[in-house]
Amino acid sequence: MLVFLSYFPDETNIRDGMSQRIFHIDNLFQKDKRIYINADLKKYLKKEIIINGDITIINCNPLMHFFDIITILRNAKSIYIHSVYNVLYLFLHILLIKNNYIIDLHGIVPEENKLANNNIKYHLYNLCEHMIFRKISVAICVTNAMVMHYKVKFNSSTVKYAVFSILPDTISKIKNIESLQNNEINVIYSGNTQKWQNIDLMIQCIKANLYNNINYIILTNELNKMNEQIEIQIPNSKSKRIKVLSVSPDELYKYYEKAHYGFILRNDIAVNRVACPTKLIEYMSYGIIPIVISPKIGDFESYGFEYVNSDVDLKNLTARKSKKNSEIIHLIKSTNENTDIRKITLTEH
Repeated sequence: MLVFLSYFPDETNIRDGMSQRIFHIDNLFQKDKRIYINADLKKYLKKEIIINGDITIINCNPLMHFFDIITILRNAKSIYIHSVYNVLYLFLHILLIKNNYIIDLHGIVPEENKLANNNIKYHLYNLCEHMIFRKISVAICVTNAMVMHYKVKFNSSTVKYAVFSILPDTISKIKNIESLQNNEINVIYSGNTQKWQNIDLMIQCIKANLYNNINYIILTNELNKMNEQIEIQIPNSKSKRIKVLSVSPDELYKYYEKAHYGFILRNDIAVNRVACPTKLIEYMSYGIIPIVISPKIGDFESYGFEYVNSDVDLKNLTARKSKKNSEIIHLIKSTNENTDIRKITLTEH
């Protein structure tokens, strides 16, 4: 039996990045019976068991059901941990049980919490990382930059590494990346208003570049918040050149096909230097040229991706797609296809 330490995605959370990663990895194990252990210290005083074909989901409390969890881990063929987030409540269980552990790191969790000023959680997850790197045989990272981060951080570790990037479903709809034959430039933003998205900077960039040949299409689930922020910085901004829309994920490709440039304004910090943002993958798949604060995002600078700095005058842009960016995503996809995560997981190291 293969055991995953994670919740299993459902219709309420399947759209978020963590859930998509879990779901995509699960698809690689369709031949196997598998158990998902979702442990929460504040919930599940009574254990919940959900059986769906070859998948058994166990929602449990790490203290109330301590020995039940121990038994499952002891009898598992391999144990696949989705993110350091899922180590915290099962810290003692992992310490006690020797097995073939694999961790899918997703991101650098301690640093993410430090960035969010969660200093207690930073120290807790840092402790979890140090413990888990003594137990795991393989660490699966989303970028080569993330591999280097951990090789430096745990330079005496004998852990083996594999790179398996996050590839969203939206890129499967790509038909072509040809630019429309006109002089109008379409600049897109797809996302919400979280602080790390640097929405204020994006709006400042739009304000400084309100040219008659540039259209701005902002796709968001937070229409009111986005419109409010635009109105604050660009009063009376009922410009035909700025459209704020909410569309279903299945409709995104229609806008990506028409877009030439896309905002992805990530600061030059450790969390972003090792990341593989889903949005950037989507943009580049469609030949969109990212508008960035810094090109130091994951492996993309080392691949030589085409980008535009956010502080340049956008009037000098041309309406074009980037074949190079599309080819980079094809290369990443090919690398994924040649990385056998199932074999890595089920092989004793």
